Amino acid sequence: MPLRAARRMPRDLLAVVALGLLADAVVLLSPLGGALRVPLGLALALLAPGYAVVAALLPDRRADATHLALAVAASAVLTPLCGLLLSMTAIPFGALPLAVALTAVTYLAAAVAARRRVAGESTRPEADADAPADSSARSPDVGSTSRSWGALDVAFVALVVLAAASVGHAVLTPATGGASLSLTTPDGERVAADPGVNETVRVGVTNYGTSAATYTLVVQRQRVAAGNATRVLSRDERLRERFTVPAGATRHEAIKVADGPGRTRVVALLSEGDAPASPTAANADHETHVWVD
Repeated sequence: MPLRAARRMPRDLLAVVALGLLADAVVLLSPLGGALRVPLGLALALLAPGYAVVAALLPDRRADATHLALAVAASAVLTPLCGLLLSMTAIPFGALPLAVALTAVTYLAAAVAARRRVAGESTRPEADADAPADSSARSPDVGSTSRSWGALDVAFVALVVLAAASVGHAVLTPATGGASLSLTTPDGERVAADPGVNETVRVGVTNYGTSAATYTLVVQRQRVAAGNATRVLSRDERLRERFTVPAGATRHEAIKVADGPGRTRVVALLSEGDAPASPTAANADHETHVWVD
């Protein structure tokens, strides 16, 4: 925030912007800021953005119990709405992106609120100390306040509708749920660290989604460099199969552990849908392996 703009911003708006920046810093430095993460995160999610938005809609109203209540209600709508918008972008969803988004909303709304307050104070005629406080003298302020409350009502209803739509979208959109890949013995026991040559192991593919999903399983025998398991010297594809797994079910494929020259491991690679032509641990959705020697 420019120093000149910060000097013009009212103290309450400056405080909520500073709160957002502090919360961003704590989330970024976590776990160093673990003790402050929860209280600052709650204040950012349930107070700061709503306070700034209400201040922008009602520039003549100062902080009081009504303003704080409206701020909490508006923040409760804005926070899930920001989360929904983030989930529709390529930005990975997490605490830091959400905190930055809420801080951006807080800053923009606070800037609008500060500008409206300054404009209102500059155009408001100075009160005459000797003039009677009759209804005609107060009528412009009453009309302005009524219009502000009307704008607040419209904006708040719009936010509630958007929040309800986001909740409905989350409920009605089928969740994929993801999948898992496991290696077990034919009896369902965990595979030993060194299963032995020609021993049969089972590759299990579990679908945790709410609908059937199609996967491609590729099993490779890999030879890696001695002392550097990340350097693959050769890949021998032993199995490639495409199949559909019902929701909540597990499919098993039996493979034989085959030895090879040098440091060898058997690798299972799972891709949702079709597998790449040359699947690796980097481009597959799931990976598991067992060492032969």
